[in-house]
Amino acid sequence: MLQPGDWDARTLEDLKAQRFPPDRAVADLRYESHQPPLYYLLATPVAFATASWPLADQVRALRLFSLAWSLVLLLIAAALVRRLVPESPGLALAVPAFIAVIPQHTAIAAAVNNDVLAEVIFSLVLLALAHRIARGVATPPRSLLDRLAGPVGLGVLLGLALLTKATVYAAALLIPLGILIAPEGGGGGHSRVRSLLGQMLVVYAVALLVAGWWFVRNALVYGSLDLTGLGRHDAVVVGQPRSGPLTLAFVQDFVLITFRSFWVQLGWMGVPAEGWVYVLLSSLTALATVGLLLFLARSARQAGVLSTGLGRALGLASLAVLLVAFQMAGYNLQFFQPQGRYLFPAIIPIALLLLLGLREVSAPRYHTMGFLGLLATLLLLNGYVVQRLIPYLRP
Repeated sequence: MLQPGDWDARTLEDLKAQRFPPDRAVADLRYESHQPPLYYLLATPVAFATASWPLADQVRALRLFSLAWSLVLLLIAAALVRRLVPESPGLALAVPAFIAVIPQHTAIAAAVNNDVLAEVIFSLVLLALAHRIARGVATPPRSLLDRLAGPVGLGVLLGLALLTKATVYAAALLIPLGILIAPEGGGGGHSRVRSLLGQMLVVYAVALLVAGWWFVRNALVYGSLDLTGLGRHDAVVVGQPRSGPLTLAFVQDFVLITFRSFWVQLGWMGVPAEGWVYVLLSSLTALATVGLLLFLARSARQAGVLSTGLGRALGLASLAVLLVAFQMAGYNLQFFQPQGRYLFPAIIPIALLLLLGLREVSAPRYHTMGFLGLLATLLLLNGYVVQRLIPYLRP
């Protein structure tokens, strides 16, 4: 239960300044106790099994638990890209490999928090919707993906998302949009509308059956209108940086810090990389963005470049990125928290779009060599993080 006193800005700043010395207690810092419970429930057996171990070993075990979920994420990435872009099987290997070497994502994946599980569940929603778009849903269901892509399966996934982290609540909007762009058999017009409304009623009803107890609990603990506990959070975190007027300077700071911390900015945002690292990453991102725009322009000019299925798939990927980005931006209108990890629920479509752009600006015969060069560059950047930035965090 989150209560006044769980946030101590002065203690937090002192801990960061001293690089989190091991002899400093942190038990009084409980301002994350409003978080949904699923990750922590799943991690409980690991905590119980290692309760008699030294604290450092307990933490390592829990970090390995988080890393296991990151491996699940990479498997989902391969399956998702196969359905989004079936005509480019190489991307099904390239996207998870790319995600695995993004330094900030590597750091978050090895932390004891609910971020990676949230990514897994949001990505499962994307996978189910991509399956629906690519193949439809068999009746009766013939596979696990058929079940997940149906209204009941999507409702279960949405309920799990609601129990995992607020950063993936965007799934509540992504699911109806994904169902809407998926091809449907049968009639059109009013029957199509009735079918969509009926399916969404099932999705939300099942989600409430899975997660409704959590919101009832919050209403009882924090007050009838505070269903997520975020109202109590906002009242408790006195001293957390608040957003000012929506000026050009504010937007520039938001974009710059979000970009940097998406790639690498450690130590509670207190340990950025050196300037040349961000110049390199900016160049890479700009090249990918130009390439993606060229790909879309070529698709508009030439028939057959963008098939109906690929168009729907890229539409789904873009919707996922936009919804997650809008949710992050909305939060930053109140609290100034431009942390790139808030975009990680959409890490798979972000990686796919970046790689499609980079592929567009290189000749086909250089695709493999260019991607291997990209991986080598990011691996070297991970080595830089281990050698230069992580030691800075140690007292």
